[in-house]
Amino acid sequence: MDIKLLTEAVSAVATVIIAGTGVWALIYASKQLNQSRETEKVKHLVEFTREFDSEPMSKWRKTVAEERLKGVNYPEEGQRLLDFFETIGLLVRRGYLDENDVWSTFSYWMFNIYADFREDIEQMRRDDESYYHVPSPSEVLLTCCTAWCVDLSPGLHAIHRF
Repeated sequence: MDIKLLTEAVSAVATVIIAGTGVWALIYASKQLNQSRETEKVKHLVEFTREFDSEPMSKWRKTVAEERLKGVNYPEEGQRLLDFFETIGLLVRRGYLDENDVWSTFSYWMFNIYADFREDIEQMRRDDESYYHVPSPSEVLLTCCTAWCVDLSPGLHAIHRF
């Protein structure tokens, strides 16, 4: 066998190995990036869950329930709760939170808060079309609930539990 032919064959095999290693490295890096993104989504969810379960958010939920039982139409703390879920919706739309994780963690609260403030939200939208104009995932999920449920208005029992 000619030395030149052998050199070309070895060079071709080495080139294929280098190219294969490069492709493998790209695939591996892609998987690492995806895993990193998923990890960050979970970290964001944990942060929001902590915020939701701690002061002042838990106090705001309690205050809203007490004020609604007294007949107050739109307590100031209600706006803070709506803003919290609008932020969650924004982060889901941008891919920083997973929609299924948000649903599993916050759906109970999203349904109840939306049901309680639905008329207020609709009135604010009539007054200012840009108000909550882009539907958040929580709003989409609540729209589904509206289709499934005849009446989402919470009764006194639901407000007491809230």
